[in-house]
Formats: sequence, structure tokens, C-alpha cells
Amino acid sequence: MQTLLRRRRRSARTRNARTASIPEKPNRYANGSSDIDKFYRFCTEIKDYTDEYKIHPKRLATTVSRFLDGRAWNYYTHVLTREVQRGKAHTLKEILVGLFDYCFPLNFKEKLQTKAKNFRQGGLDVREYIYKLETLLDLAGINEEKDRVHHLWDGLHVNIRTELTSNKVTTATHTWDQIRHEAEFAEATIELREEAERQKARANKATGIIVEIMVTVMVMVLVIGLLAEMPPLETGTRDQLFKSRLLWMVQWCRLDFTTFESAFL
Repeated sequence: MQTLLRRRRRSARTRNARTASIPEKPNRYANGSSDIDKFYRFCTEIKDYTDEYKIHPKRLATTVSRFLDGRAWNYYTHVLTREVQRGKAHTLKEILVGLFDYCFPLNFKEKLQTKAKNFRQGGLDVREYIYKLETLLDLAGINEEKDRVHHLWDGLHVNIRTELTSNKVTTATHTWDQIRHEAEFAEATIELREEAERQKARANKATGIIVEIMVTVMVMVLVIGLLAEMPPLETGTRDQLFKSRLLWMVQWCRLDFTTFESAFL
């Protein structure tokens, strides 16, 4: 009985592991929509899907076609099918770039080139920024290494570029992959430095609060001592009483502060 239960547990764990490893199917790219955000999403999902299943290059076109509709499906039947019949093996990048050229207007690539030129990191981390920029450059047909490197550099945060420059990293001496690696390292370095500065600021703030508390306690001690040792009221005019009491308070504070200074400072 125990052996049977162990087998069932092992079988359940195996099924759960298989289920966890199965990637989600991409959303269908319907009707060749020229919405660039939908196209980005399809590119990301189909890449994850084909990478997870390790699709052979000769099967990539057929696999991608299962998630195409409308004009996008026409691209497969009119273009890809003929190339596959001639024995051509496609990379996923070739398929997606061809799909883009088939579905989007001719002047759309020019718009993407302008968008790539103005694309900035913004609130993205370095990895996410580089992935989106790389996809944008591929779709815009910007393939020269030098041009891609300049786009990458120009869009990075100023503080990251400053860090790279201090490490003698430049677009003239480093490749795309080298700058990407150095930018990720620079981002991590800047985050650690900023966290150290935040901790220092919190420590300084705590010290300031402690000093304020100490000063408040000192004032309270002085006031209590003043009230306890204040002499009784004397006869005289109102102005005379005020002046004598004020003179006494000044003398008392001087004496008490001298005593405090000698005892604690």
C-alpha cells in the first residue's frame, strides 16, 4: 500500500512538473493588425514559445503559422510556404521581419526608424530597454552594428552613460554586447551606491532626532530647576519686580549651564 502511495505521489509530481514547463500559447496575430504594440506582444510570445519547445528551423514557419489569421496568414501561404517548399530554413527573426514588411504600410518602417532614434530607457531597467530597442531596430531595418550601438548608447540614462564613460566604455571601442554587459553592471553599481546614500541619510536623520530630544530634555531640566529655585515675590512696583525677576533668571541660567557644561561636555 505504501509503495502504491509513493508511486502516486511521484506520478503527481511528474505531472505537475510537466504542466509547469509547458509554455502558454501565443495570442493569435489576427488579421495582420498594424498595431505595433500587438505585434511586439506577438513577437515576444512566439519567441518564448518556440524557444521553450526548441523548434527546429525547418519547422519554425509552420509553427508560427498556427497563430496567424487574415493578412498575416496570407503572408504564410503566399510567401513562406513557397520558400519552405524550396527547402529554405528560416530563423524566427527572418519570419517576423518578413511578416512585418508584409502587414505594415511601406512608410511605417520610416516611422519606426524615427521612433528608434527617439527611444529612451525611461522607467525601464537596462535589460528590458535593450530588448525593446533591439526589437524596434530589427523591425526598422537598422542592421549596421555602428548605428545600433549609437542608438543603444543615446537611449541609456544619463547616470549610466556617465558611469560607462568613467569606466572608459565608448561607442568607438566597444560592441553592442560589450556595452550591454557594462550597462547592466553600471546599473547595479548605481543602485548599490544610491542605497548606501539612502541609508546614510536615514542615519543622519535619526541622529538629528536624537539631538533634538536631548536639547528638549535640557530645556525641560532648566525650566524645572528655575521654577523650583525661584525666590518668593518681593514688594515693589511692577517694573521693579519684572526687572529683578529677569535679572535673577539670567544669573540662574548662566550658573546652571556652567554646571551642566562641566558635568557633561
